[in-house]
Amino acid sequence: MSLMSERKKIDQIDESIAKLINERFKVVQNIKDIKKTTLTPIEHKDREEAIITRNLAFIDQAYQEYFLKIYQTIIEASKDFQKQ
Repeated sequence: MSLMSERKKIDQIDESIAKLINERFKVVQNIKDIKKTTLTPIEHKDREEAIITRNLAFIDQAYQEYFLKIYQTIIEASKDFQKQ
């Protein structure tokens, strides 16, 4: 294990994350369109909490605090996007 090899791993993971975030926002666009058509509110706190709780199961205990910060930011950005 070297610093360079670990950084390459991070680069690959970051690329995967970026592609998944892009894919997620395409779905958020669809949700935005549906909510606009059906006059559904953008915020749904129960759903947000359920998403976070479900995904916390995939995160090691040592990293959960940091995951929460990241995922709450993703959810807020998704809601901001829907408000446009």
